[in-house]
Amino acid sequence: TKVPSLSAGLNIKILNIGIETNEYTKLDSDLSARGLSKSDATLDFSLLLGVTPKMNLGLIAENIRPVNMGFIQQVENPDEDGKEVPLRLTAGLSYREGNTLQLIDVSWRNKLLNGQKEVNLKLGIEHWLLRQACIRAGYNIKSISTGASYRYGYSKYEMQLDYAFIYPLSSFVNTFGTHRFALSVRF
Repeated sequence: TKVPSLSAGLNIKILNIGIETNEYTKLDSDLSARGLSKSDATLDFSLLLGVTPKMNLGLIAENIRPVNMGFIQQVENPDEDGKEVPLRLTAGLSYREGNTLQLIDVSWRNKLLNGQKEVNLKLGIEHWLLRQACIRAGYNIKSISTGASYRYGYSKYEMQLDYAFIYPLSSFVNTFGTHRFALSVRF
């Protein structure tokens, strides 16, 4: 039997937000006094446990360091802008059988969104056709998605083109969804 493997990761994120100067921002004395841009750094931490050769368990903590990215003070609590980047905790499980990978994860966010703390369940599946092409689908409470990937290259040098189409399941109307493209190079 294979001994479980453990990997860990640490990510430092630099966040930046800015507002363009125009006739409206010039009229707002509070905004002008505090500045029109803000930057700060936060941390993410992750663990990946290879439970069996076919099953992995992942844990992620995002935005561990509290960061306030707001500009305008709130009337109710003038010491806080109310724009603290929320802590998000995620636990996920993947299972691979042959060329097919099945995934499930649950995430929790500590800040209110529409009056509620956010809990989200995500399900996904991907299947590799030969070694070069992949199709995938996913679902969560907010959207459904489909996608594909194509790999080209050798064992040391490889390029991968990814495409995803994400369609919202909320009250948005007259939308054609979101199209995402990514190009990865591995060496």
